[in-house]
Amino acid sequence: MDQHPFMDAQINEVCNGPKGKCDYCLDQNNFQHEIYPEILKAKKRNKNIIWIGGDLGYKTSSFEFKDRNGIIFLGNGFWFKNEKNKVLILSEDNTKIEHKFIPIDSLLKNQTKKYIDDLFKN
Repeated sequence: MDQHPFMDAQINEVCNGPKGKCDYCLDQNNFQHEIYPEILKAKKRNKNIIWIGGDLGYKTSSFEFKDRNGIIFLGNGFWFKNEKNKVLILSEDNTKIEHKFIPIDSLLKNQTKKYIDDLFKN
């Protein structure tokens, strides 16, 4: 998220800690300048890219953003006081990857492959 043209402004609303320098802050990093260009190279080879991060939960349990290059950014996490915690589920389709955020309680009650597969049926 750091230094991204759109996501940087969302750091304080999405991340557990604010942007800055402290023991729980989101520090400056090299993602936009070193890692993202490599992801773009893969995207230009007609690859679908989904970048998944974690350690959310205090302010929001899920985050989803698709940038102008078609790269999907997902984030997930839990906070014990949040009654609306969600879990990220990925499909098992061999031709494409789909994703959904669902309430964690529903997954705990229905821990079957059929339940998860049914989530992705259209």
